[in-house]
Amino acid sequence: ALASFAIQRAREGEHVVVVDLDLDAPGVGILLTDNAPARPVAPFGVVDFLLESQWGEDLDLRGYLHSCSRPKTGQRGGTITVMPAGSLDRSYLEKLARVDLDASLEGGPRHGVTHLLERLEQLTPRPQWILLDGRAGLSTTAGLILSGLADLYVLVATASEQSFRGLERFVWHLGARFLKSAPTAI
Repeated sequence: ALASFAIQRAREGEHVVVVDLDLDAPGVGILLTDNAPARPVAPFGVVDFLLESQWGEDLDLRGYLHSCSRPKTGQRGGTITVMPAGSLDRSYLEKLARVDLDASLEGGPRHGVTHLLERLEQLTPRPQWILLDGRAGLSTTAGLILSGLADLYVLVATASEQSFRGLERFVWHLGARFLKSAPTAI
């Protein structure tokens, strides 16, 4: 669904960035490639950025991103820029184990994912959409994404008791966030 939406927006001339935050089961970074030797998948990704950016350096994002022009996404000048989860090589699991997603988004030092989103917003051309592909179900990345990172959430569920319970948690969590900021009636 996320890849289809990205392609549809690019076909309409918009600039889209897709970030694979499904670190446990990455796939959208591979799905949105050109399958051509001249346009390879980025050698690094989200996991690498989160580990390397904690040292305070302003990293050049070019090695973390690749573009997707398949199938004919740029007919009206739109683009899809993709940040994969990372290179699924022998060191991926070791790097994933070192990523700290449990840090709070509020107070304290800036969260690595917040820093990543700030950097992506500065890309040229400026993206109209930054789409985050998150882990299905209850997970650390799902909790992080649902804690105020996004302006819009799209939740997909199946018709099962397990899926309903997870969806119920997500909807309650999102609603509770908005209730905290709503004025209290006297």
